[in-house]
Amino acid sequence: MCGSSSGSKSEARPTIAVAAAIPDRLGFHQERVIPNAEQLPYRIVDHVVYVLLSDQWQRR
Repeated sequence: MCGSSSGSKSEARPTIAVAAAIPDRLGFHQERVIPNAEQLPYRIVDHVVYVLLSDQWQRR
């Protein structure tokens, strides 16, 4: 069981990295991380909160 869960994590990491780059490209800034925010069937995950102020959006 340990081998399969570490395999899942390594497969998911590139997807997470690609997804995390999207708010950065749009000008959002990482505000904070909420640890242990959600319990999925086989793991607990953190949530990341991104922000963009309205004046920053208008300057785009």
